[in-house]
Amino acid sequence: MVAASDGWRHAGQSLREVAVLALLWAQTLSLEPALLGRDIACVKAKDDIFRVPEVAGLPGYVRLAADTLFAEPRARTIVRHLLSTLV
Repeated sequence: MVAASDGWRHAGQSLREVAVLALLWAQTLSLEPALLGRDIACVKAKDDIFRVPEVAGLPGYVRLAADTLFAEPRARTIVRHLLSTLV
């Protein structure tokens, strides 16, 4: 991730549109200091990021692409999250 961010910067791309999504905060322990050392801000969500509709809908897109969405018992909830990302 850090090497990729260096490459983006060298190519003149903005890092303002980059986000790293981690399931567990523990997964970011080695990443945060490396990013902060390059003056890249790290922001953690105050709430459970996976409850945000736009993020909650992401697994639905994967299931839809894999043609497994409607085998999921929570398909209606997932579709609701998917539709909320279209706004």
